[in-house]
Amino acid sequence: MSKLNKLRRLCDLADMVYQNAQSQLFQERQKEQALRSALDNITTAHKSRLSKQDVDTAFLGGADARWQTWIEQRQTLINSELAMCRARQLNLQQNLRRAFGRHQVLLSLLDE
Repeated sequence: MSKLNKLRRLCDLADMVYQNAQSQLFQERQKEQALRSALDNITTAHKSRLSKQDVDTAFLGGADARWQTWIEQRQTLINSELAMCRARQLNLQQNLRRAFGRHQVLLSLLDE
């Protein structure tokens, strides 16, 4: 196999690695959007409940206090998941940059 063919195959491999890195980062960003949406929904529901001043059976029965505790716990959990998601994204961005650089170098070698 000639050097040029080896270089082409290596370039194809680098392209696959680059596309895979893009896909992984995209999936992680989708997870982040889903988490942010869940957090927004919970926050909206919580604010809506707090804006109501009436005393109802849920409040009198103690369910309201339990629900508020659940909301706070859920918000904490989602925020920690968001932090881990962002940390993974930073690693994936670094992998993407590296894969892009390798792919570009191999493309430039093929052009010579």
